[in-house]
Amino acid sequence: MRLRPKASTEPDFTVAVYDSFDGLPPTCLALFRGDTDASVFSTLPWYRNLGSAVLSRSGTLRIYVVSDQASAEPMMVMPMWHARTNALVGERALQAAANFYASLYTPLLRANCAHPDQVVQVMAAALAAERPRWERVMLFPMATESPLYGLLADALARAGYIIQRYFGFGNWYLSIGGRTYEQYLDSVPSKLRHTVARKSRQLVALGGFRIAILTEPEQATEGSQAFNKVYAASWKNAEPFPAFIPGLIDTCAKQGWLRMGVAYLNDVPIAFQIWIVHRHIASIYKLAYREEHAKLSVGSVLTASMMRYVIDVDKVVEVDYLTGDEAYKQDWMAERRERWGIAGFDPRTLRGALGASKSLVRRYVKKKKSTT
Repeated sequence: MRLRPKASTEPDFTVAVYDSFDGLPPTCLALFRGDTDASVFSTLPWYRNLGSAVLSRSGTLRIYVVSDQASAEPMMVMPMWHARTNALVGERALQAAANFYASLYTPLLRANCAHPDQVVQVMAAALAAERPRWERVMLFPMATESPLYGLLADALARAGYIIQRYFGFGNWYLSIGGRTYEQYLDSVPSKLRHTVARKSRQLVALGGFRIAILTEPEQATEGSQAFNKVYAASWKNAEPFPAFIPGLIDTCAKQGWLRMGVAYLNDVPIAFQIWIVHRHIASIYKLAYREEHAKLSVGSVLTASMMRYVIDVDKVVEVDYLTGDEAYKQDWMAERRERWGIAGFDPRTLRGALGASKSLVRRYVKKKKSTT
C-alpha cells in the first residue's frame, strides 16, 4: 500500500505501509543493519520475534516507510501496531510496535538524512491522511533525549493532532567509565557488598551450587528450560505470550547478544537472569528465582556474577536496568533517566475529541494539585 502525503507537505517523499517485517524490501533491511546507534529494541531480530510471538497474534502490524521519491532510498522506518483489543471496541488507535516487553521505542531514521524534520512531517501527514482516521496515535516508550521525540510530537501537532506528552517510567543505568568490576564494586553500598560476599559463601557451603552463563546458540534450549522451570516456581504471573521469552533467548543467542545467568543447586535451576549485550550496552531484561530460595539472596549473587562478566569480559560501557524505579535497582545503578510517551488525539473524530478533552482536564487537575 502506498500513501501520498498532502500537497502541503514536501513532495519529494513517498510513504509505503507493510504488514510484516519479512515483507520489507531489501533497502529497508539495510537501514536496520546500518543504524549503528539503534538500541536492541530497534533491531530487526527483536522486531521479528516480537511480531511473530506477540503483535501479529493480538493485532495488525503497520510498518510505515518514508522513502526519497527520486532515489527510492528509505529515510525512515516507523513500526506501528493496531491492537485487536482496540478494534473490538471499535476504536481506531495506532500505537508503537512496542508493548510491555519493550523498554524503548525509537523509529529508525537514516543517519545521513539531510532533512529529518521534513521526513517526520511527511510521516505524520500520512498518518493523518489515512481513512478511516486514526482517532488516537500513541508513541511509547521513548527517550526524551532523542531528537525524534520532539520532532514526532511537533509533526503530529502540525498534522492536526492534539498532543499530550506523558511520563512513562524511570530507567536506572550505570556508566562504566572504563572501570573494572572490582572498581565498580567499591562504588556500591557497603550493605550490598557484604550481602553478596556473605550469601556467596553460604551458597557454596551448601554444596552443589554453581552459576552457568549461557551465551551460545547451542545453549538456548538449556536457557529456555531454566526459564520455564524457575518462572513456574517464582512469584511472577505466567507469561501472557508463552512463545516470546524462549524466542528471545534463541534470537539473542543466534545474534551473539545472549548473556543468560542460571544459578543451579544440585543441578536444579533456582534462579535466572536474561541479559542482552548489544553494541557495548548490557540490558538486564528479565529475572526470577524460586520463592522457596528467597532467603538465600541468590538473585543478588547472580547479579554480581553477571556484572563481573559484562564489565570484565564483554567490556561494556553501560549497564541498563530498563523499566522501573524499584529500590533494588538503585543499589546496583548510579544514574536515572526517564521514558516518556506521546499521545496524539484527532479532534476531527468523536473519540479523538473526547480523548483530547479528557487529557486536557487531567493535565489541568495535575497542574492545580502541583501548585497547591
